[in-house]
Amino acid sequence: MHSAMDEPLLAAEVSEPGSRPDPGGPVIGIIGSGDFSRSLAARLVASGFRVVVGSRAPGRVASAAFPARVELCSQGEAAQRADRLLFVAVYPEHYHSLLGLSQQLQGKVLVDVSNASSLSRPEQSNAERLAQLFPQSSVVKGFNVLSAWALQAGAHDGNRQVPICSDEADSKAAVLQLARRLGFSPVDVGGLCAARDVEEAPLVLFPSWGRPVLLTFLLFLFFYGYNFLRHILLPFLDQGENNFYQLPLVTVNETLPAVAIVTLALVYLPAQVWWRLSSSWPGEPNIRDSLVGWTAGCAVGSSWAY
Repeated sequence: MHSAMDEPLLAAEVSEPGSRPDPGGPVIGIIGSGDFSRSLAARLVASGFRVVVGSRAPGRVASAAFPARVELCSQGEAAQRADRLLFVAVYPEHYHSLLGLSQQLQGKVLVDVSNASSLSRPEQSNAERLAQLFPQSSVVKGFNVLSAWALQAGAHDGNRQVPICSDEADSKAAVLQLARRLGFSPVDVGGLCAARDVEEAPLVLFPSWGRPVLLTFLLFLFFYGYNFLRHILLPFLDQGENNFYQLPLVTVNETLPAVAIVTLALVYLPAQVWWRLSSSWPGEPNIRDSLVGWTAGCAVGSSWAY
């Protein structure tokens, strides 16, 4: 019986048109038929790849869940037909169910896209455990920081950076090239020992905001203390004027604009100063280009802050 649960959360089409799959091109396999697998398959097809998706029960997967040019088959057949790259899009708890495919997976590059379930820092990352289960395969960690929506909408919506790590240089290079082909910006973060940090990255809220938040809080304390001394304490000591009732509202309203202006200045002014200084270096285009990038980065940072 058809039900709403059979429908994919995201449509199979991608937001930007891609080329048709190359009939003679490599076949990329995906083990798993969830929402991430559907979006990844759609992105690969739109980028010109041939894709086979392996499911434990291919007959139960809705026919409209994947693009028409994606071939749906069993997990064993997908592992067999994939030329080299094979995405493992199943929960880490189910890795052991793939042990029966050890022979088909031998010599293949397994791209682990799983995330950590918590920040408890287990002894092994999911990717390291997958490499231990399949020693005859090369395991590469990557694409886990991308949501199904980011794959569906393309690299123009959200962060384009994709951290990738592996102990096999050739396998990692192949995945780095694939990420570029899909329109993302891959970042080589080293060996598979870095997989734990990569897997925990989606669980960390605003990882780079610690110091900016602390600086903003200190600015608030400074201006709040200044307004308290000037408008509350000094009038009380000099004239006996009681303005303490203004602390929760008036003083805060006087403090926030000053904090906002100074924070905005800290974002823009350094880049603007260096931009002006660069005009005196006409023979140094590399310096000017780096300052242009810095200025653009400051503008992006300010848009996130506000």
